[in-house]
Amino acid sequence: MTYRFKPGRFVPKNVSATVVARTLNDINKRYGKITGELYVETLEPEEHPAHDSLTWDNNECGPKWRLHEARNIIRSVVVIQSPGAEPEPAYVRVIQEDDSGVGRSVYRPVSVAVHIASEWSSAVQMLADKVQQALIALEALNKIAADRGLQNKESLREVSRALSAAHAALDALT
Repeated sequence: MTYRFKPGRFVPKNVSATVVARTLNDINKRYGKITGELYVETLEPEEHPAHDSLTWDNNECGPKWRLHEARNIIRSVVVIQSPGAEPEPAYVRVIQEDDSGVGRSVYRPVSVAVHIASEWSSAVQMLADKVQQALIALEALNKIAADRGLQNKESLREVSRALSAAHAALDALT
């Protein structure tokens, strides 16, 4: 199993995807979840191997920026299960209920979340919501294209059809 960062995504400087993945897996083992806050907290000691994946200079950024960096890092890690295999997301955002029954957005290893019905269902639902948001944005673009007589409106319709099909498929899973 090999870890790397998704092409075109935020990539931390001076820290490998393997070091980040080990850290995230350790956080999940210890707390049963992964959050931006836990990632930042774990990396605070300067001697931590993944410490340099975040910006610690408060003249450059503040705590909210570090959380943003942490979430981007978590989403950017992919895993390659065997040589020649396609990269897969290593972590997925799910809703996890705390002891009082309140749901909170956290990340979990895909290999764990896929076996927990409530977590997998929440991940699929969040994906369906993203597809729905993309459909709404595309409808707005289609309307603008139609109002302005733009030539590329057909390509927008094709993308809209593809997203509609994806949304229908996701609805069938939930």
